[in-house]
Amino acid sequence: MKKIAITLFVLLSLCIVAHAQPAVEQVAVAGEPPITWEAVDGHIRVIEFVLQTRLTVAQKESFVQAILAETAGMDTEARNDFNYVLELAENLDQLDDFQREQVRQVLEKDFMASMNAAGDDPAARLFAYLVNSANQPVVRTSADLVTRQSIDALAEYLAFLASTENPVDYSAEEVEAIQKLVVDGFATMTEEEKAVLDDFQLNWFMIRAAWQGADDTQTKVNWRKDFAKCGIAPGKVPDLAKIKMALSTDIYGDLLDYAAMMGMEPMEWSPSVSFRVW
Repeated sequence: MKKIAITLFVLLSLCIVAHAQPAVEQVAVAGEPPITWEAVDGHIRVIEFVLQTRLTVAQKESFVQAILAETAGMDTEARNDFNYVLELAENLDQLDDFQREQVRQVLEKDFMASMNAAGDDPAARLFAYLVNSANQPVVRTSADLVTRQSIDALAEYLAFLASTENPVDYSAEEVEAIQKLVVDGFATMTEEEKAVLDDFQLNWFMIRAAWQGADDTQTKVNWRKDFAKCGIAPGKVPDLAKIKMALSTDIYGDLLDYAAMMGMEPMEWSPSVSFRVW
């Protein structure tokens, strides 16, 4: 998405006074120039920023696989274009909230205009999926909006609660079963449970950030004790009662606080992140 990168560069040039020093680059794919993990993550962060959402683990992994598969066909110019997102991400760190929102609105228009004309560009495909599929509502009321993205994030979260170190991913059919439980049981949920389901992908990101950033073994032991209260077995779709238990902030509220203390924010942009949340 070269056009988008250029547009963002022009906008940032009007706003930025000082530039952050580049982070140490780790190579994802060797070549000239190499494709870096920072660049891969930078594209993910920009897409999340534009759509004000968070990708699931599966979506990130799918994006990475698409990049790895297409690297062999990238010439030097294409690689440079891809890695240019590093500078864009660093510049976004320097904006205040008002400036950042101005950039986001312009970027959203450019992404929408470009996604259907970008062919097989992995970022364009991911953006198109998030807009056209993941953003589709599965529950809509006057007060609540639960999208497929929320359900996908919920399914990953439930698998994580069942086994934090080796989650057993739910199949597509099992995710559909989880969605049906939520849709059919939504009217019986408390207002808190309904509110938590709205944009649950944001909570799921913060939970992952806390878990990946915590270096105190005892802290994780305590968190696992809370997770165990839900009674979710690896590889088995939980019933509605267990899903409701999992949605209680008593189970994961401490992780949200921990992630916030690390400087993470539910929606991009989290300035100067210290590590890549997967």
